[in-house]
Amino acid sequence: MSVCSYLVTPKSTEMERLIEELRSLEYCQVYPAENQDAVILLSDTTSLEQDRHLQHFLSNNDKILHISLCFGEIEHESS
Repeated sequence: MSVCSYLVTPKSTEMERLIEELRSLEYCQVYPAENQDAVILLSDTTSLEQDRHLQHFLSNNDKILHISLCFGEIEHESS
């Protein structure tokens, strides 16, 4: 299980669409900044598969200009 917080800077024209996409992920909470320049993303994945899906989504999303991991507590299931 991983609990992480990110500071996400979307491309200027993509803010609303990115927020919608992030909110569609069941293990994420999204908090847009009041000035509309950034989004705080909180994730709470319950499996390695969810964590990998989130990382793939974030690293391949063309609506994101910049993303910073601010906090992460990452525990993966032992095999």
